[in-house]
Amino acid sequence: MVHLPALTLTGNISKVLNVINNFGMNIRGIYGEGTQSQGNIYQISNNQSLGLTEKEIIKKHKNNNRKSNRTRKTCKKVFSKKDK
Repeated sequence: MVHLPALTLTGNISKVLNVINNFGMNIRGIYGEGTQSQGNIYQISNNQSLGLTEKEIIKKHKNNNRKSNRTRKTCKKVFSKKDK
């Protein structure tokens, strides 16, 4: 589960979700497949588990988390500047 309010409020959540999808990850609402996000909370999980080692899956997750965190931090900075 990840909490992404800055990405949602700045309208950048769809960009991040598309990038995450392109890296073989699923994004779901708080209650799983077919549900909407509530409170800007999302589930992120891998699409593929067969054929990958545990290390490869973990590495993919870490890379995706790093990328989404960079985007989140950028959006947070932009959002906080708008408030000033």
